[in-house]
Amino acid sequence: MNRTFALVVGMAAVYSLLFVQAQMHRMGGAVIAPALSLELKLSASDLGLIIGTMFLASAATQPISGILLDRYGPVRAVAYMTPLAVGGMLIFAWTDSVTSLTIGRAMIGSGFGCVISGLYIFLLGWVDRKNFTTAAATIQALPGTASVFIASTPLAIMLAEVGRGPVFTGLAAMTVVIVGLVALTVREGPLSTRKTRTPETLRQSIAGIGMIIRQRRFMWLAAFSVTAIGPAISVIGLLSGVFLRERFGLDTAQLGNTVLVLLIALNLGGVIYGPLDRWTGRRKMVVTGGIITQMVMLVALAALPGLGFWPTVVLLTAFASVSQVHALVVAHAQSLFGPELAGRVITTNNLFMIGGIFLFQMASGRAYDLFTHTFGASAEDGYRLTFIALAACQAIGLMFYSQAPNPLRKAKDAA
Repeated sequence: MNRTFALVVGMAAVYSLLFVQAQMHRMGGAVIAPALSLELKLSASDLGLIIGTMFLASAATQPISGILLDRYGPVRAVAYMTPLAVGGMLIFAWTDSVTSLTIGRAMIGSGFGCVISGLYIFLLGWVDRKNFTTAAATIQALPGTASVFIASTPLAIMLAEVGRGPVFTGLAAMTVVIVGLVALTVREGPLSTRKTRTPETLRQSIAGIGMIIRQRRFMWLAAFSVTAIGPAISVIGLLSGVFLRERFGLDTAQLGNTVLVLLIALNLGGVIYGPLDRWTGRRKMVVTGGIITQMVMLVALAALPGLGFWPTVVLLTAFASVSQVHALVVAHAQSLFGPELAGRVITTNNLFMIGGIFLFQMASGRAYDLFTHTFGASAEDGYRLTFIALAACQAIGLMFYSQAPNPLRKAKDAA
């Protein structure tokens, strides 16, 4: 038993290296956006497009990711898709136009599109479903935190001192090496149903996605998933860096250190949700409480003008620490369907969650430009109004979530 546990932990650690790479690109937006702003003089809307497009591309590839995961497993699926990410990093490294930078980010998002889902599928092969939420939250938090140490101060300093080209070329080379390690060391677990069931045709695989989407019980959850993490990632992964730099005049090192704190809170905070889910047995209540807490923090940031640096950082850190509800929402979706659809359930749900990240990153940048350029609000008031708008969207999402079936009850088919 101990040898099996050590084997699973070792394989998870290797696979998590890809997760670290993917999360570095996702979480690095708070550092990449200010660097691009200084280097290329881009507007908030341009930054929102460049940073957010990665999430749109990742969302768009979720259906094909689900099919690849169910047909070929988590190892071969990432081997097929990550070359696209490598190409995207090279484009992002050596081009300067908004269009080419956007294309590069889109390729990175597509190439890493099945890494998180693949990690979940790997866990489902080795971990009993009743322990999945805790395992998923933990394995998401630890490598996620490791990625933070790359995506904050070190990334900010490297971009300033070395330059975008060498940095992203190096990351591309690292990705190739890591994919090779995954292929050599990671294996599917005994609980995986992929090798024991009759292989599906491509048409049947696509029909499986359609079946999931047609279920009313899933669509309530999908509608909520759009707002589940999108507003939080927009605040921490996009707005926070530019907001703190403009509001308090932070230099590169100060900004990197502050973003580091926020991203650590974002990743480690998710660990609390697994035990809360298990102890209370009321997943919807736990998720709802987390979202309401986020809304309170956003409203506080908006309602307290002239707030000092440290109180602002404390509020943003508190907000980040309760924002990582991704694993709980995935577990909720998993409980509504059988294990044979595991890959497609996760990736179809991710289609809405990751798509929501893109939507809110784009919308938050445009909202800020609207408030400041069209309505004449000051820079600080522009951010405050944007925070209020994001909290309002979270409230709407909770209205949809209230209609989703309780994950602890046996789901009934409903069209």
